[in-house]
Amino acid sequence: MILAHPFQSRKFQKITRLGFSLFVIVLCSCQQVKDNFPWQKTANESITPSTNSATNSATKPSERHSEWETLVQRGDRTAKNKNWKKAAQFYNQALDVINDPIKTPQAPSPEQIDKIHRLASNARLLATHTGQSRSVQSCSTMMRTQVRGFKIRKHLIPIQFEYGTSTFSASGEQAARQLAHCIQENNLRKIHLTGHTDERGPDEVNMQLSITRAEALKNYLKSKGISASIIISGRGEIEPLQLDNPDNYIQEEIHALNRRVEVMIQ
Repeated sequence: MILAHPFQSRKFQKITRLGFSLFVIVLCSCQQVKDNFPWQKTANESITPSTNSATNSATKPSERHSEWETLVQRGDRTAKNKNWKKAAQFYNQALDVINDPIKTPQAPSPEQIDKIHRLASNARLLATHTGQSRSVQSCSTMMRTQVRGFKIRKHLIPIQFEYGTSTFSASGEQAARQLAHCIQENNLRKIHLTGHTDERGPDEVNMQLSITRAEALKNYLKSKGISASIIISGRGEIEPLQLDNPDNYIQEEIHALNRRVEVMIQ
């Protein structure tokens, strides 16, 4: 028997251990490559689909609103925050967009147009009542005659009176002056003024006060050279304003809306 030299035996053991270590490293590397590249798996192995929601979940197209609808939504939000001046601007911008057939190829229904006009009128009146707006508005905004074929005949004019009287407040006189200008600009020949009050006070007093206020406005318009035929009437508290979003208003604001003069174009 030939015995290996002790030195050679130790060298052989080192080489054996080194070779085994390299084998383990290569084996692990192959497994890592296999895991990182799943398409290299064998036909007997299943490939789990990616769970990335951006590529595999069913996506629904986001709801898109037209420009006028977006403006109305902005008006609603600002109205809830009591920013009546800004709300009136948004609603009136919506009406302008609706009136443009290029921006709005498919016009909304007459009922929708009427509602937006009412919201704009209410916001404009409250902006004046709360002192948020004292600027003179254009006649195209204050006295719209039509929007996309829908004729607007009733206008809520923000004419304010001193409490319990038929005397204009400062902002009320400004609004009356603007009304006179718009009547002349639109060459209106016949209008109907209807006075209203809030529910406070005796019925008969409110009825007479509403007539007196309509009469005061008629006299003012005549003093400014308005030649149109003017009919007046009073409804007292019996016809409160119909509110589209009643939750947006506190009670004092509702009272202010009901203390109004409506102008009906004949």
